Amino acid sequence: MLNNQACLIAAPYSNSGKTLIVMSLLRHCANHSISVMPAKIGPDYIDPQFHALAARTHHAINLDSWAMRDCSLQMAQQLARDNFMLIEGAMGLYDGAGSGVIGSNADFAQKTDIPIILILPVKGIARSVCALVKGLLDYQPAHINQLNIIGVILNGIGSQNHQQILETALQEDFPDLPIIGAVPHCDEWVLPSRHLGLTQPDALHAFDSRLNDIASAIMKHIDFNLLMTLIKKHSKNNKLESKSHQKSFITLNNIKHIAIAYDDSCRFIYHAQLESWKQQNIQLSFFSILLNQTPSPQADMIFLTGGYPELFAAKIAKADKFFASLMQAKQSGAWIYGECGGYMLLGKKLIDEQGDVHQMAGLLDHSTDMRQPKRHLGYRICRLNQPTMFRHHAFTAHEFHYSSEHQAPTQQPLFCDVRDSQGKILPDAGGIKGRVMGSYLHLIDEKHDESVL
Repeated sequence: MLNNQACLIAAPYSNSGKTLIVMSLLRHCANHSISVMPAKIGPDYIDPQFHALAARTHHAINLDSWAMRDCSLQMAQQLARDNFMLIEGAMGLYDGAGSGVIGSNADFAQKTDIPIILILPVKGIARSVCALVKGLLDYQPAHINQLNIIGVILNGIGSQNHQQILETALQEDFPDLPIIGAVPHCDEWVLPSRHLGLTQPDALHAFDSRLNDIASAIMKHIDFNLLMTLIKKHSKNNKLESKSHQKSFITLNNIKHIAIAYDDSCRFIYHAQLESWKQQNIQLSFFSILLNQTPSPQADMIFLTGGYPELFAAKIAKADKFFASLMQAKQSGAWIYGECGGYMLLGKKLIDEQGDVHQMAGLLDHSTDMRQPKRHLGYRICRLNQPTMFRHHAFTAHEFHYSSEHQAPTQQPLFCDVRDSQGKILPDAGGIKGRVMGSYLHLIDEKHDESVL
């Protein structure tokens, strides 16, 4: 039994190979009947899809010590009792919200005492890898004590000679730090990306079969038995034994049935939020915009999730039954809420990268434009401008989009007092007209500490 055992896979910076190695470990577990719960640190809708596919599970979870307050730890505690958890870090080991460490991989590992395995990108580096490792081991910013780093995996080996140089140097300087693997560089293993991250697995041809081949090749260079021995040894003192009940994330007033848009154009929603709504005794149903389906007429809330509507704008513009159902829902008094991509659908039009104009629902007055893509990225704190179906009024959120917004002066913003993770004041966000509302912000959790608002 591997329950209450967990490991965090981290690295010094992004694009170090974490996702591919984690996916290979997950697929190895699946192929050898090892029950594993995949998780991802931070706000990310795409990597968990790859994790779930690799582990052959229904879902993967997100753990966020900045945006999810104590819900993140409680979720880990609840799931670890019955599972072996393999957690992929985000960005670098100490990279948290803004310029701080809160919300980082190190922050979460500190709060849980979960052991860490470092992925070390070694392309173009020799003995200098020891300086990198020493910095990661010794660095102790505010709020972080000594981390439990139990081993390393070298990634990007250029040759057998290169591997020998690296292993000799590390064994001389860090004799008590096991080298769990040495993975060669291979361009054929690179996963395709688009502007918001990795291309979603459903859009990749025969990806499951390809993943099997990649995982099999990578695992030839990782000592899985050593990995599991180290995790078992160092998981004894973690803080995943609490039996506290998981708290809800976004709670709602007088909502009994939510119809959720879910297909290749809109599918960015956290599994934990769906489970939270189920715990609130809210019925959930799903529909596809791309198939021109309509939300359940019994729903008293329609949720248009984030995603990539710009990639399917021409097809969405022809979804006459879907748009008509939104108008009917509005007239019947249902709440209609859109996040990011869903917010783009609620506007008057969407202009794609080629300049083609696609008519959207027109239930809000803004339009969105992809012609001059600019990345908007970061944690947010926001407050509702007026009462809605949300039970609480202040939230932690995340923003990540490339489209720009042409805001109509007649449109009242949905959120005010919008700030980034460092407290910098940002413009009001989104729009609301009656019971139709949305914004670019992905709400993550309720915020009960009003000190920064």
